Amino acid sequence: MLEHHAPPAALALDEADVIALVAQHAGLRALCNELEACADLLPGRAGLHHATLLTAQLAIDLKRHQGFDAALLGSRGGPGAATSAGVVLARARACHASDQLHAEDLHEALHAAAISPARLPAEMLGYMMRSMFEGCRRSIDFQEATILWLAGDHFDAAARDRLCDSLARR
Repeated sequence: MLEHHAPPAALALDEADVIALVAQHAGLRALCNELEACADLLPGRAGLHHATLLTAQLAIDLKRHQGFDAALLGSRGGPGAATSAGVVLARARACHASDQLHAEDLHEALHAAAISPARLPAEMLGYMMRSMFEGCRRSIDFQEATILWLAGDHFDAAARDRLCDSLARR
């Protein structure tokens, strides 16, 4: 039987930090939802220009979010993080970095397809778009669940409720 252990380290985040994190995640989720709507328009090419703009914005927002993560979480999760908490936080941050690279790659592919539609089949573009927004959503969920777990009982009820509500949305 597995024993329940307390999280290895508590995060010192207050409700204002959680509000800012959830707001950034809501913005990223909204872009993912718009990108999903564009993918649903395939195989038609009507949404390609909009999807190209969305992926550019998503890459910018993900880069900004990485800076926010670094400021919010401080040195936790850095390259030399030896604690379990540090390793998990580093993984969450790496997921967002990977999402940013995927958004940039997808932006280039969509731009090329908008200029020369024969270059990439609609099925391939749809797969790339779905992989992007589903991966981004998973990264957001993973980060929020990680922070919720690491904060443990150190969060006040309002902060915990905000994170739980955000995780429940989709």
